[in-house]
Amino acid sequence: MLHLSSTAEVIARIPSAKQIDVTAYTLHGPICAALERAAGQGAQVTVELERDPYDSPGLGRENRRVVQRLAEAGVDARLDHPVHAKEIVADGTLYLDGKNWHEGDLVLREDDPADRATIATIKHEALAQEAALLRGAQPSDDLVVESESFGRYNAVYSALERAARAGLTPRVLVAA
Repeated sequence: MLHLSSTAEVIARIPSAKQIDVTAYTLHGPICAALERAAGQGAQVTVELERDPYDSPGLGRENRRVVQRLAEAGVDARLDHPVHAKEIVADGTLYLDGKNWHEGDLVLREDDPADRATIATIKHEALAQEAALLRGAQPSDDLVVESESFGRYNAVYSALERAARAGLTPRVLVAA
């Protein structure tokens, strides 16, 4: 069962972890510093960041700089593509962030490995699961979808459109 968490909780958890695996679109600030310290204290830390951020060559340069800095601190850091997840696994506990590990972000935590295995962390798989939930919505359900961006021609958009045409009143919250 997912639990509410926070970036601050993740930062507090990192120093005691022995194995930390990070997949993120980008990283900066206190999370990077905590990962560097953990690697320096002997933790096995791996980080994978997006190599080619969508429409953002500046972020691509920043990710290369962050990977180099983390590697110099003893982190197994690399770039890959595509990477969109924002997840940290610390000694088996999964933390999911909807943004990129900023202070104040809403973070979800899953401690149970069996439940963790059911969570889609690849974007198209997650969108398909969200769309399936929306397709099963009933008129009495309060449909709320939150996203960092929203566009047409994906499974969630199509499911929301069908829900609206069926008389449901979904709300869509999009980050500023």
